[in-house]
Amino acid sequence: MMPPAFPSLFFIGICKMICPFPNFNCQVQFALAVLDGSVTLPSVAQMEDEVRRELKEKVEAGSPAAPLADNGTKSVGVLPDSGSHRRLPTSGASCTQLV
Repeated sequence: MMPPAFPSLFFIGICKMICPFPNFNCQVQFALAVLDGSVTLPSVAQMEDEVRRELKEKVEAGSPAAPLADNGTKSVGVLPDSGSHRRLPTSGASCTQLV
């Protein structure tokens, strides 16, 4: 997780509903890929639009507006169009299985 306005600030290890350690590995790999330039982020405006869209969907579904990072019981479909996301480089099977 990272705030769109600060694309080099990453919050690693924030999870609630999953086994955390394989997820931490994926988060670190993603952060490193962004920092070394092998993964390109959308523009700040696009990321902010996505945050607003997700917040609107969350509120319309009856969830409280804050905190946005708390998906409650929503653990499937966090990346709704995950087929379009580029797979991160991995050295272990755990991240490959999660991505």
